[in-house]
Amino acid sequence: MKNFNQIIKSILFLFLGVLLLWYILKNQDINKIITEFRNANYIWLLALFGVALLSHYFRALRWNLLINSMGYKTKASETFYAVMLGYIANIVFPRLGEITRCGVLNKRGDVPLDKLIGSVIAERLFDFVCLLIIIFFTILFQLDFLNNFLNKYIVFPLQNNGSPNLKYVLGFFLLSLIIMLVFIKPIYRKIKQLKFYAKVEEIIKGLIAGFASILKIKTKALFSLYTVLIWLLYYFMVYFSFFTLEGTSHLTVIDGFTILAIGSLGIVAPVPGGIGTYHWLIITALVSIYSLDETVASSYAFISHTAQMLTIIILGAFSYFMLTLGKKK
Repeated sequence: MKNFNQIIKSILFLFLGVLLLWYILKNQDINKIITEFRNANYIWLLALFGVALLSHYFRALRWNLLINSMGYKTKASETFYAVMLGYIANIVFPRLGEITRCGVLNKRGDVPLDKLIGSVIAERLFDFVCLLIIIFFTILFQLDFLNNFLNKYIVFPLQNNGSPNLKYVLGFFLLSLIIMLVFIKPIYRKIKQLKFYAKVEEIIKGLIAGFASILKIKTKALFSLYTVLIWLLYYFMVYFSFFTLEGTSHLTVIDGFTILAIGSLGIVAPVPGGIGTYHWLIITALVSIYSLDETVASSYAFISHTAQMLTIIILGAFSYFMLTLGKKK
């Protein structure tokens, strides 16, 4: 039943993504976008592939540090294969990739699944903080460009429509919190009496141990270095993409950080592969902030997203082949 619900959710979010794509393209000349694709400089996409490969490898090395801090040893190659298979899973079922890569590594070694999941949660939270930092500095250094964008898409909608709704949401939240505080103790006592409580408690302890692994790392400097390299390589994936089209080749180094921040929000949305959400956010940003032609903005969004997805599919297929080959041996 849980798998069925996951499939239904993925289909619904995929439908939402496709709907966004339709909305983006409905008033555009598809032939012009195809022409932009034909005239694109694909040498820069090869550079993007190399940069993406390195970013995924450094992510695997960083994950290894967390696993090693819990007293387990894993090969960098197998961790890399697990990471890539996780990305493949995320294209099909959003957020399933984290579980998938943990499951792959669990089968290849003796690391408990709950601790692996805990380490991935710690890693993702750390990356989320990094993304917030990037967004903060992007807003700080691009304040003049972003002012109109933020007013149009965030400030004015909240002022016009958000205030009453916000009051209801806050009221509901406070009421729920009071109810939880009143009933949480008696409910907890009843749960402790159930048979499966001990097993659940054991899993939770494993998750906490995995999450706490980030605090136990002996080589914190190396962990920080890998993190900086991962995000720097993510940035170069965006920046190199600018040079694939003549209409985006004039965008600056600072502009790259803006598009990285906005594009990251589109990718982390619960839509398979960021389809639709990534395109809409990137196109909206390029048109609203940098006054680019909508055809050029759309072409950039499709080219950069396709390049990222193809990289994941190629490396994911390679990883699956290598793991299968390892089993036969």
